Amino acid sequence: MRQKIFLILLLSFSTSYFTHAQEKEIPITLEESVQASLKHNPILKIAEADLRMREANVTQTKAFFLPGLDVSYGGFFTNNPLNAFGFKLQQEGITQNDFNPLLLNNPDATENYSFKVSFAQPLFNPDLWLKAKAARLALEAETLSAERKKEFVIYQVKSLYYQVYLTYKSLDVAATYKQTLQEALQQAEARFKGGYLQQADVLKIKAELLQAETEVIAANKNYEGICDQLSLATGNSLGILYAPISIEKELIGNADSILANQNRKDFLAMQKALQAQEKIVLAEKNNLLPSLNAFGDWLTNDNSPTGFGANAYLAGFQLSWKPFTGLYRSGKIEEEKAKLAKQKEQYQQYVNNSELERRQTHLLFVQLSQTELAAKQGAEVAQEIFRITSDRFAQGLTSSTELLMAGTKGKQQQLNLLYITTTKLSTIAYQEFLK
Repeated sequence: MRQKIFLILLLSFSTSYFTHAQEKEIPITLEESVQASLKHNPILKIAEADLRMREANVTQTKAFFLPGLDVSYGGFFTNNPLNAFGFKLQQEGITQNDFNPLLLNNPDATENYSFKVSFAQPLFNPDLWLKAKAARLALEAETLSAERKKEFVIYQVKSLYYQVYLTYKSLDVAATYKQTLQEALQQAEARFKGGYLQQADVLKIKAELLQAETEVIAANKNYEGICDQLSLATGNSLGILYAPISIEKELIGNADSILANQNRKDFLAMQKALQAQEKIVLAEKNNLLPSLNAFGDWLTNDNSPTGFGANAYLAGFQLSWKPFTGLYRSGKIEEEKAKLAKQKEQYQQYVNNSELERRQTHLLFVQLSQTELAAKQGAEVAQEIFRITSDRFAQGLTSSTELLMAGTKGKQQQLNLLYITTTKLSTIAYQEFLK
């Protein structure tokens, strides 16, 4: 009696839970999911921020070519003999009396207010020019990397969408199987009351129904979890349940082997990064060359805070050269060369691993294509066997054991077909990503 009450409560809870979940489902297509992810995916937002950082770095390198301007204003107060005389000289206020030895040695407190405009113009700095080129190449690499991340997000969302489809359909299979067992249990109980069936057969169906109910609850939780992952990828709120639209048209893949594509965005990005590092190596070498820069100052000096009486200018150029800085410069060159060699090895390893992934993905696609038809036929046959067995059970021509075996086999075949189908879809999406 207790077992029967527990079964009724569990079935009631599951039915209400499943029905409630179904009511909240939102129909969504694959294209809608992809477009939403391209607008709201956090990976792309981070990529945009990285791109803006690179653009800012390129803007900063313009200082290597453009003039710099600095404006300042300051006030100074002193009774130092040398500075006091210098202030008056800069203010063009020297008189004969200022040469009095007593005043020269013991001047009164002297004020000077100075307004100054300074500029600097780079003329010849080969190392900085090469670093500016490296920054532009790094920006190109980051742009290509951002485009590759968009391709990855598209693949990621497609894969999640197919997982939603898998869990959604798996939940439907589990619920249908549970409903079939409920009908079989009613038939078994009626035959048991009529003395045509043993109690052990009824209990077998009850036990299988409890197991089916547990599978429904687990499938529901799995479905909700995958829906949350899709929500995160598309920028939606958690807790939304999706009803994926038919994906039959997506089941078209390329069975031909995938050849290496050196024009892939990630390959091009790494090539640009290598070019940027080559410029850095050349920049460190050119740092041994002299640099030439122009400069100039214009300033006013006055003994009043609001005065701009005397003015003067200073302009010139400077040729500087550091032919020897210990072993720092040679060590820096070797460090950048090592970085370049490391990047080249990483690039080659990345290309080789990508080629391996392409081959493995191709083999998986071929395998899935070969097994898909057999799985589809197996599911149809198993379902037909289960239907016939159910009819025979209702007529009392077969046992509950045969019914449960046929039902379990039919359910497993359906789930296997779903798994093969969605795995093939994800493989097709990955093939497109690897191209």
